[in-house]
Amino acid sequence: MIRATVTAMAWQLGRSKGTLAGKIPLQTFDAETVFLLQQMNQMPDYLRLPFRMVTLFYGLHTILTHGKPFHALQPQQRDAVIRKWKHAKISFMSTFIRFFEGLVTVHVYSRQ
Repeated sequence: MIRATVTAMAWQLGRSKGTLAGKIPLQTFDAETVFLLQQMNQMPDYLRLPFRMVTLFYGLHTILTHGKPFHALQPQQRDAVIRKWKHAKISFMSTFIRFFEGLVTVHVYSRQ
């Protein structure tokens, strides 16, 4: 479930970053997924487990509102969920999205 969620995040965020760069992305963003998973695995022990738990929660919480896990949502629905978390008043939610967004941005632009 964590890999599926990270893959969906990499695709969704990578697609939006590629579009902003003036290119229509036709790739799967597998490299970004691998990069994100590596960064998660390299976290210190005290951060790794909590971050995995938040990732798992993020992947499953949409079942309550959409009836599907995050990775099974349509791209427009994923965008809405990402925006909601990014602008949430609870700090861990916005920090979580900004973490992924920052890493995907760096990786997408470093490949161009």
